[in-house]
Formats: sequence, C-alpha cells, structure tokens
Amino acid sequence: MNKTPLTISRPLSSPLTIQPYLSADSSPVVAMLGSKGQESRRKYAESLRTITALLLGSENSLLRWESLQPAHVGMIRQALSERYSRSTVNRHMAALRAVLKTCWKMGYISPETFQLFHGETKSKTVSRSKYDTGQLASYREFMEKL
Repeated sequence: MNKTPLTISRPLSSPLTIQPYLSADSSPVVAMLGSKGQESRRKYAESLRTITALLLGSENSLLRWESLQPAHVGMIRQALSERYSRSTVNRHMAALRAVLKTCWKMGYISPETFQLFHGETKSKTVSRSKYDTGQLASYREFMEKL
C-alpha cells in the first residue's frame, strides 16, 4: 500500500473539538475498548488512530468523538476507500460506529444524532459484488494476459 499520509482533502464543515477527556473513565474510546477482547481491542484502537490521523493530521491528537457530525462520516469513508481494501474500510467504519454508540450510551450525543450516525456508518459499508472477484484491468492489460 501507498505510505503517503492519509488526509481529507476538503475542509470539514463543522469544527472538531481537540481536547482531552477529564478522566479515562469519561473517554468513550476507553469504555468501548474495555468491552472488547484483546485482538478486537488492538484492531479497533488501530482503526480509531487511523481515523484520528485522517481528521486531524496526527494519530496522537485528542479528538472529542462527540464533536463529529454525520456529514464527516461520508468524507471519512471516501478517504478510507481511496486507500484501503473493502474489508479494512469496513473494519474502520465498525470501530467508528462502536465509539459513536458508546458516546450515545455515555450521554455525549442524543439518540437522534446517534441514529443519523448509525445510518451513515451502517447502510453504506463497502460491499463486494458477487461479480467482483479480482482486480480491474484495462483493456490493454486484459489483452496482454491472453
């Protein structure tokens, strides 16, 4: 895969809050990861670091996840789709969905906002067509294979 930094090229319509949570107990990421098994914790943490780097330019930034807006989700998905495989994009979106669900359970976002997020993250996961079994080749590449 290409190792260039992953960033969203369009400016975000709503500002994101970059501020630490008061304690680890108040962090939706800590709460969500605590409910996962060891391997899932590792993969979800990696996915959330990737999304944070995408949004803020650094995976070590302290993003307040509840400051995301549903409109950000489409931009996140698009940027991830340009760089990663379907399964990786879906894993990153599952991690985002899980942390947003935890934000809702902790009272950081309203049920209505969570439903908007859930619709954006769930209904548009990158799916595989039953006919899509490999790499798209140009006509010339196809003819060279014959």
